[in-house]
Amino acid sequence: MEKELLQERSVPTLEQLKEIISTEGPCVSITISMEGFGGQAKPIQTKLRNGAEEAERLLAIASVSEDEARLLMEPIGSLAQEFGSGEQPAGGLLVLRSKDLFHVIRLAGKLQDSVSVGNHFEIRPLLRELDANRVFVILALAQKNVRMLRCTDHSSEEMPLPEGIPKDLQTWAQTRKPDHNMKNKASAGPSAGSSKGVMQTTNTDREDKDEYLLHFYKEIDKGLNDALKGESAHPVVLAGVDYELALYHRISTYAQLIPDGVHGAPDGLKGGEMHKRALEIVRAQLDPGLERALQLYENGVSSGRTSHQVNQVVRSAFEGRVSHLMLADGATQMGNFDEATQRVRQHGSPLPGDEDLLNAAAVQTLLHSGEVYLVPKEDVPNNSVIAAVLRY
Repeated sequence: MEKELLQERSVPTLEQLKEIISTEGPCVSITISMEGFGGQAKPIQTKLRNGAEEAERLLAIASVSEDEARLLMEPIGSLAQEFGSGEQPAGGLLVLRSKDLFHVIRLAGKLQDSVSVGNHFEIRPLLRELDANRVFVILALAQKNVRMLRCTDHSSEEMPLPEGIPKDLQTWAQTRKPDHNMKNKASAGPSAGSSKGVMQTTNTDREDKDEYLLHFYKEIDKGLNDALKGESAHPVVLAGVDYELALYHRISTYAQLIPDGVHGAPDGLKGGEMHKRALEIVRAQLDPGLERALQLYENGVSSGRTSHQVNQVVRSAFEGRVSHLMLADGATQMGNFDEATQRVRQHGSPLPGDEDLLNAAAVQTLLHSGEVYLVPKEDVPNNSVIAAVLRY
């Protein structure tokens, strides 16, 4: 195994994932969970060695020669000896190995220890991480402490305020006073006594403060648009008390401002609470693809362009007919697909040459430019482990 094949890398993009899954088998996938020992090097090394031994056993069952299996597993054994330096991932490792590829990918989400050998890599941990790695920004609208936080599913980190975004209302008001709209002021008209010609106002203190806030928020919004544009553009979730969120939405021109927000004084939220609430909003707002897939499935039932049968979906995926695939997260179905006869065989217990058919369907759907969604089992149509919208 040439050293240059080893790539320790971050989670691949969808396009990079398609390149990875195009590799020729046999494909070995080893997932290692960090849960329970805090990423300590020694247990990780032990798990890597055990994973390599289990993979060799599975390769032998799959009729891979002993020499070829040893060649495939040799770099993983070397990796186990060298592993331990640097910061360890919170979730775990995914090791992908074929004769042409050797990737070690650090994942933040929770994993279960597993080893699989088949014609395809196990890609569902990567699909979960693709969603989890999306970036969004929380804009916390506290009048005394405006903040921005850069977030993913697993992290939340305060970022320096970009130039042009004021940090607090009072400092901004002392340096830049907005032009007041005086349309509510009116003359009292002619009258007797000392009040003759006096200009009276109907503005309340609250209206006056709101006007300042609107101008303050316009300045923030301008800075937000300048800072988050092009490749830096990310969805933004507001956090603040209700009436201030409403004011900001009135003036904002930022295209990816999410309509809902985290309600409550940002500085009063406990650690992690603001991120947790914002993440729920982002997931609900930014997963329209799944909602569309479910709607397409419902619409396609009457025309016969859907299926929830494992055999039919797997065969259709290999034929390039699946446009949208929904899998029950965590489910497996062992078996194999014979491309020569187009026959799918399912087995309750794995037999030599078997692989997870659900994973194989996901790989083939992606290779044929379809979309794949991991969803809770109760959300898969027909209470199945798999459901597909077919192109024809």
